[in-house]
Amino acid sequence: MNKLSLVCLMIIFGLANEVYGQMVQWRGPNRDGIYTDKLLLDEWSEDGPEVLFTADNIGRGFSSAVATKDMIYVTGIRDSTEFLSALDMEGNLLWQKPFGKAWRGTGGL
Repeated sequence: MNKLSLVCLMIIFGLANEVYGQMVQWRGPNRDGIYTDKLLLDEWSEDGPEVLFTADNIGRGFSSAVATKDMIYVTGIRDSTEFLSALDMEGNLLWQKPFGKAWRGTGGL
């Protein structure tokens, strides 16, 4: 592979990582809670943004949901069991799978 091809591949991977990182990195591309998007509102209405849906029966939880193009994944605890739930983009439960007993320790060090 010649140097020009290698440089082009590095640039493509770098740009792809930047775009992908904005979508999937916790708290944004630099993990600092700062988003460089330009189309965000400067001011919200008093009622806040429109609620698109709410989901029931997914359990209580403390993690963030993960969204793909056509699904939303979220974990939740019911009784002492943790579940992974998949919802469509309208909030309908598609499936739910238990994956173990819920951790009951404290978050302190």
